[in-house]
Amino acid sequence: MHWLAIRTDSRTKRNDEAIDRSLLTYINSSTLSIPIQAFCPIKIKNMKLTTIFFCLILLVLSSCKVNKSAVQLKPDVKVQPEVIDVKSKVINANSKTASLRAGENYWENVWQISPKINPHTWYVMPEPNNSIKATFITDIDSISFDVKEKETYEFQILLNQKNTAVTQIKGVGAKAFFSDSYQKKYRDKTVIEIPKPYELINIAFALTSLSAEENSHVVVKNIPYHKEVMEYFAPYKSHEIVTKLDSILRERFNMYFGLKMDTYAFEFKNQKLVSKGVYDRIAQNVGENNLTPELVSLLEDFSKVSKFHEFYNQHQDFYDTQINYYKHDINIANMQLWLNQNFTKTSYDCFKVIFSPLVDWNQSASWFDNDGFKEAQAHVNFPYPSEADKKRTDEENKVLDGNILFTELNHAFINPEAEDYFDTSTFKEAFEDVSFWVTENSVAAKSYANSRSLFNELMNWSLVSLYLLDNAPKGNIDTFIKSTEDWQITKRGFKHFREFNQNLITLYKNKKQEETVADLYPEIIKWCQEFALQGKN
Repeated sequence: MHWLAIRTDSRTKRNDEAIDRSLLTYINSSTLSIPIQAFCPIKIKNMKLTTIFFCLILLVLSSCKVNKSAVQLKPDVKVQPEVIDVKSKVINANSKTASLRAGENYWENVWQISPKINPHTWYVMPEPNNSIKATFITDIDSISFDVKEKETYEFQILLNQKNTAVTQIKGVGAKAFFSDSYQKKYRDKTVIEIPKPYELINIAFALTSLSAEENSHVVVKNIPYHKEVMEYFAPYKSHEIVTKLDSILRERFNMYFGLKMDTYAFEFKNQKLVSKGVYDRIAQNVGENNLTPELVSLLEDFSKVSKFHEFYNQHQDFYDTQINYYKHDINIANMQLWLNQNFTKTSYDCFKVIFSPLVDWNQSASWFDNDGFKEAQAHVNFPYPSEADKKRTDEENKVLDGNILFTELNHAFINPEAEDYFDTSTFKEAFEDVSFWVTENSVAAKSYANSRSLFNELMNWSLVSLYLLDNAPKGNIDTFIKSTEDWQITKRGFKHFREFNQNLITLYKNKKQEETVADLYPEIIKWCQEFALQGKN
């Protein structure tokens, strides 16, 4: 199972004043899926859950329904989901926390029952042409359904015998469909691009009133390109897509990531914004595309009335310059080689680097596996020069600029690797008390508040140190590593990062020649366990 990684802060020395934002799933206030980075499925066997009698009737009925599982995504083909309304079915709960089980995967106490969210949606992903048994488990009750793709089951939870929470279980299909022609076109390729729809939504973000506020960090504003955008599109600040996005971001800023990333699922054909027919969604592993049909329609209208295509074409040379910097000056091929050598169980057939000149210090990653073809995407910003760059050589700056990309690409390797260890007693003892590892009220405490995301983020930035050991100018390695450690501790709040990092550096320097970073995971986690125990005594 693959997990999405979200990065909301600076990757390099360039972001002394940037802010982190809470790492939540990309969801509307009325929908919810399992927090993608926060939870890993726990494999369980021989576990029987008590279900109430009426579920047997539903199971019989659901077996009679037509299977609508999609085999292939196609542009502009909208399949209406089948909603099985069972709101008359009620389960009881005394606790606001519930557990979920989909097939053999089990998540304990991850769901917050909220009567204010109507409906509150849990997404599950059945195998193609099949159903998956989804069980919602409160502290005193449970309910199960056999859910197929495009099916939605609604029921009610009676909390403390007084408040009712309308809840959905919705079946969704694969994140992407990689056809034979797509695989042939992109196999063994690295794609770096500023796509038109991606740039369009970032321009719309730039026009919001939230973006105009000081330190909003919606887009980067201290560049000439931002000024050109604001001058050209000023007459369209009141367009409905701008006001809609402003409202969404003000209510939940993390929707920025879902909206931006999911825009990559679309393309322009004759100035009409349509699905590429490749991606169902980008941001959520299990969920829906955040770019609703209404938003797609508004974006398309905005592109027409503002003559966006003319603006984009006029700036093509500027876009190409930034693309070429990533292509020729940031050694992406070496990053890929290093990661493949150190995580041999994980490999990708295609890498994509997707960005906009307007993206501020907000980065994220996603990865896909369909029909034997695996793709990793890094959604990043452009590394604009800072004052500190003037004190360094071009070679040094290029190494540090690469951290922006490296710390997204590596999540496609380290996250899957860590899944094998999350359920071990060693890992649980090491990270059962997250507060031991983070500074109170810090970025780390707010954004990495669970053991899994915490460990992956420690590994993420320690991997930077290992990569620098092998690739940075020898005279700068110690300085670069110390700078990274200081930033992680003082700016982000990973209070034991230096100890964690130095231990991993020692393990890496002393490993056998044939060993990889992945081989070191048991020793890394064992050290964390012992370090945490020592710290508590």
